[in-house]
Amino acid sequence: MNPRPCKTIDPVGVQVTMDATKPAGFARVTQSAHTGYKAQLWKVVKENGQQVSREVINHSSYMPAKKILTVGTAGANPASLEQLKAAVATGDEATITQAAGALASAPQTPEQTPLAAAQAAVVAANAQAQAAVQSGDPNAIAAAQAAQAQAAAALAAAQAGTQ
Repeated sequence: MNPRPCKTIDPVGVQVTMDATKPAGFARVTQSAHTGYKAQLWKVVKENGQQVSREVINHSSYMPAKKILTVGTAGANPASLEQLKAAVATGDEATITQAAGALASAPQTPEQTPLAAAQAAVVAANAQAQAAVQSGDPNAIAAAQAAQAQAAAALAAAQAGTQ
């Protein structure tokens, strides 16, 4: 038996995994690339040192594997994430790594203040109330009114805390 590779298949591109558990700016190769192969196994019969027959017994294919690059996104602001996604779309490892490094130096998403959270709750409660009124369901309207009252109380408390 005579196994031999017939063709090599080079991996193309890089696969990127965005990991929200890793800090913004983190970029590591988590798997190296692997070359793929197509091979054949031949049965070669010789008599008195002379080849009398040759036959392909088996064909094998081993797929290539792309390099996997893990990039951290925890705390990154939305504009920087969009830039990273655009870099990933290029498929160019240097561009992706540069964009990941830029995440570390970009301003991070600020923690939401209690006042901003209360304002967001009021907006959400108002949207819920509008949907409930359009549905005409008395139970949904009552629940929405309760949510509006709770959001208004939270907003009043947050406003009192900022003064």
